[in-house]
Amino acid sequence: MFDYYRSIIRATHRLKDSDRLSEADKRASREIGKRTENSLAEMLHKYRIPQLEIDLNNKQFGSRKIGVPFTSSGDHFEEGALKTTYTILLRETGAGADLNKNGEIDTREEANQMPGETLREIEDLWRKATSNNCGWIGDINQFNDQHCMLGSEPQLNNTFK
Repeated sequence: MFDYYRSIIRATHRLKDSDRLSEADKRASREIGKRTENSLAEMLHKYRIPQLEIDLNNKQFGSRKIGVPFTSSGDHFEEGALKTTYTILLRETGAGADLNKNGEIDTREEANQMPGETLREIEDLWRKATSNNCGWIGDINQFNDQHCMLGSEPQLNNTFK
């Protein structure tokens, strides 16, 4: 089911930039894209976010494995909230944003795969679990923030590159 939503999102983003569509068709495509993104966010909330909540509530943040390259499998993280977040956003069992399977979000098309509502929900959960010190979006720069310490772990720079 996740793959179905992701395919529609990719297609509607491509259509909105098409020179061949009328403005009415572009508006219709954007509306379909918005509804699909909302449906994907609902699915992620129901089936994937609960594990992140468990990890964060138990202060099981996990960590990035030193010297292990980024991969689409997420094997570069120890078990915990970091790996769960990565799975929700990048893997096929979630938003599947890592379209080129290099372990990073490095294209606009990949960034468009992540529902805004899911990003906001993940941000709120991380902020709540870390006394507002660690997050993913916004002006406070994610894990580069000097106050973002996860347990005894040093600050996590470039966690998702």
